Amino acid sequence: MDQEDVADIFRKRNLTSIAVVNDEKKLLGTINVDDIVDVIDDEAQEDILKLAGVGEQDFYAAIMSISKARFTWLFFNLIAAFFASYIIKNFEDTIEKLAILAALMPIVASMGGCSGTQSLTTAVRAIAMKQLTWSNALRSMGKEVSVGVINGMIFSGACFFITYYWFEELILSFVISISLFLNLIFGSFFGTFIPIFLTKKGVDPAVASGTFVTMLTDIVGFFMFLSLATIFLV
Repeated sequence: MDQEDVADIFRKRNLTSIAVVNDEKKLLGTINVDDIVDVIDDEAQEDILKLAGVGEQDFYAAIMSISKARFTWLFFNLIAAFFASYIIKNFEDTIEKLAILAALMPIVASMGGCSGTQSLTTAVRAIAMKQLTWSNALRSMGKEVSVGVINGMIFSGACFFITYYWFEELILSFVISISLFLNLIFGSFFGTFIPIFLTKKGVDPAVASGTFVTMLTDIVGFFMFLSLATIFLV
């Protein structure tokens, strides 16, 4: 068996040792819990490094090795950034007429990305621990969306009052608060759905999820904010 699967058996059943047999069920030896502690630690470290997009690099690795490990994640983030920039470009007339939108856009994208990253980290860890599967995906997504709704109400309300205090524009305050509220919800949803979906398709969610979540929260956030601004402010 794969060492991660063995570690999961120890974790779930609270074992102190387990037998090792061959295909003929002949006893070959045993694995003790102290043997598996390092495995659990290594697997957890591997998931954290993958989630950050740095692969399996070592802290003391050579410069070129570290650069190579981080290249793929940075490359896909660059592509995602251009997608978000394309959305903004389509609303350049709106931004030109109301330049203050450029100062407020990062708030919506940043908060949505933060919400997505929080849900993503929780989901990837739960998948690694075999706690989150396709069978309970709907319930998990519903729970994260509910968290997004609660946080969305709190932070969109705060954003409304701060924006109104700064600019004394009621409609502008409504536009950014609604956009922020919706993007926090979408971030929570994407952060849970994407790793589950990738796992279903046989892709390691720790490696690929971060780029997709960042891209989607940026695109959705910019699109909603600029669309609402175009409708109600221009």
